[in-house]
Amino acid sequence: LKKKIEALIGDKEKNRVRRRVYTVNRALRQPEIFTKNLNMVHSAIAEKKQISFVYDDAVTIGRRVKKTTYCASPYIVICQSGSMMLIAGCPELEGLNHFYIDRMESISVLSEKSTDVREFVGDMEFDLMCYSRGLFDSYSPDSVNVVLRCNEEMINAVVGTFGKSVVVSPYGGIASGLYSASFETEISERLISWLFLNSATVRAVEPPELIDALRDAARDVYIRYCD
Repeated sequence: LKKKIEALIGDKEKNRVRRRVYTVNRALRQPEIFTKNLNMVHSAIAEKKQISFVYDDAVTIGRRVKKTTYCASPYIVICQSGSMMLIAGCPELEGLNHFYIDRMESISVLSEKSTDVREFVGDMEFDLMCYSRGLFDSYSPDSVNVVLRCNEEMINAVVGTFGKSVVVSPYGGIASGLYSASFETEISERLISWLFLNSATVRAVEPPELIDALRDAARDVYIRYCD
């Protein structure tokens, strides 16, 4: 894949792109369908420029939900669970966001400079490489089937975070406005932290050991700050 990208961008940009391309999982299935978008994204990363694009949001109950236009500061492209993913910062979205390259359309490189990732997350010690390597692993030998309950607005965030293998279905009927999201991942501190961060809109349903881990973590926080 790197050779394909280098062939597209030419000799002058090869070294800069090589410094910015990292992969977590090399099992990329059809890299040829990503080349145009990858070229635009990597040009923006190399030039430290913002991009605008139309994003085809998560699949819900066998249909596309909507398409949304974003402006973002692109930071790094990784390959996770066989899919190419851009990690970027969007002012209108909270925290770092994950966008699948094959769901991005009408990409434009803007004249505005990208916001430094450390400034964006509010942590001058933030290490993007450590972050990208620590993303949720659905192929870990310790993986379990996790079921979350969330509203429709959070479906795209769940799929973007945990991968395309997430199975989404109505929870308690369509009229409830709630959905169940099921996927394989390991129970980790990162998963627990993500669930606490999004506790207002996402609730863990299964497995029981994840519920116990969340209760233990909540109890520890309560004891620490209510002593």
